[in-house]
Amino acid sequence: MSKVHTILDLNDYVKLARELDILGNYEKALSKYKTALKIVTQRKSEVLDLSLKDKWTQVENLIKNEIIMSHEALKMAKTFENDDESRLERARQEEMRNNQILMRDYEPPKEPKENIIKSNKNEYDPRWERFGGLKPFQIWEKGNNPDDLKKPKKDPDVWSPPKNKPKSNYKPNPGFNRERAKNYNNGGKGYGNIGKPNIAKSVPVKGNNEKNIDKDKPDPKIGKSPFYLYHYPEGEGPDGELIEMVEREVMDKNPNVKFEDIAELEGAKNTLKEAVLLPLLMPDFFRGIRRPWKGVLLYGPPGTGKTLLAKALATQGKTTFFNVSPTTFASKWKGESEKLVRILFEMARFYAPSTIFIDEVDSIGQKRGDGDNEASRKVMAEMLVQMDGVSGKLDQEDISIEELKKNIVMVMGATNLPWDLDDALRRRFEKRVYIPLPNEKGRKEMFNINMKGIKVDNNIDMDKLVKLTDGYSGADIANVCREASLMQMRRELMKTGGKLNFTKIKLNPSASLINELDAPVSQQDFETAIKNISKSVSQNDIKKYDQFTQEYANN
Repeated sequence: MSKVHTILDLNDYVKLARELDILGNYEKALSKYKTALKIVTQRKSEVLDLSLKDKWTQVENLIKNEIIMSHEALKMAKTFENDDESRLERARQEEMRNNQILMRDYEPPKEPKENIIKSNKNEYDPRWERFGGLKPFQIWEKGNNPDDLKKPKKDPDVWSPPKNKPKSNYKPNPGFNRERAKNYNNGGKGYGNIGKPNIAKSVPVKGNNEKNIDKDKPDPKIGKSPFYLYHYPEGEGPDGELIEMVEREVMDKNPNVKFEDIAELEGAKNTLKEAVLLPLLMPDFFRGIRRPWKGVLLYGPPGTGKTLLAKALATQGKTTFFNVSPTTFASKWKGESEKLVRILFEMARFYAPSTIFIDEVDSIGQKRGDGDNEASRKVMAEMLVQMDGVSGKLDQEDISIEELKKNIVMVMGATNLPWDLDDALRRRFEKRVYIPLPNEKGRKEMFNINMKGIKVDNNIDMDKLVKLTDGYSGADIANVCREASLMQMRRELMKTGGKLNFTKIKLNPSASLINELDAPVSQQDFETAIKNISKSVSQNDIKKYDQFTQEYANN
């Protein structure tokens, strides 16, 4: 009774046959393939469904193709086995034929064999003694001189080694010598005594070539700031470019802005003078619990003079002013942004007393959340650490007045969105001052300040202009004054056909034309400008500022 095979048996036979094919055992592979083919034929005969019978036919054809490939591989392997001995025999015959061709024209030398062997010890081979001691595979030139047979012919493609080898200054390292180390201090060839700095002695050199090279090299210390040389006395350092960038783009030693140039805001001015200027004038009084504030936050609607107040403080107190924007700390290199924050505060301490003004501080110190990236978190963390470190020495009671002045660094921030600030950063700004929109008195002063140097009609109703600009910021009023001052020029240049008369300017670009255009600004000009320029702050924003002031302001 024949054994009944399953589909799993068929799968095992085919897998085993393929593995044997890979290993090169083609005869056993063929036997496994044939067993698998019998199983397929048997299963095919038992199936009545035509669709299943077609599938078994496809499997049968696949196995037959693999059997044919195994037969071909077996034939090729047998041909290689039969040809091994014949190929070796053909190689031996070809080698002997080549040797006969090489020695066909050879004539033995007239000198005795012993002389040849002695003169050519390196070329002598006892296996080729019958050919005069020379290897038959060497090529030589035949000539009248019998010594020519001993000289191998030079191959033009092979270069001969140099006769005089170039001298090298390389000396191998002798390694550690304990005896030399013992005698290191006893007048040996060491570079100096142990425990003392290594001072190399200058060796005189003939000629002035090397001296000229040293003189032509520019001194790296030239053009460097005191802060740069304080950190890198040699004039070069790893963070040199960052230091130069901060000094070039951020530092302003004299902003040249006075409090008189800022209209109204008397309460904010007095608060800032007490927080910033008095510690500079009376440093001995402001110590301990009376130490200066760590930071001052100026918040309010845009265009109300927050930046001008910071510059006026720096000018009045004669401090070094650092005007920082969010792009100052932006860098494409990892770790460079927080390094810029550290350099900024170190530079502020070096040039103290100084003021660091961070405009739009909310873009740097937004509330931290899960969506923040690593770079912004590191910049924020570094800023918080540096702001706490600024007043570290100011808390000490026994600090001298000179050191107190050198460590006074005021950090001021300005923002239009104070409610977006991080809680930790808001705590560092211990003094929070609200800069509101100008009132009637302030708007009147702004008109007078902005129109200084401009001809104005004597019949101007300033009270009416103040009422019309209710809710306008300082920047809005400056735009109104600029627009009104250009009205007369537009009227003069648009007289011909309603278009700008540029031909008149080309023909008569003299002072008389400028006098015609520089007419006094009238009441109508101001009212027209107010109609053209609307206020930029809404009432909803004012409500937000009032709510934040009630919760967090302390001015």
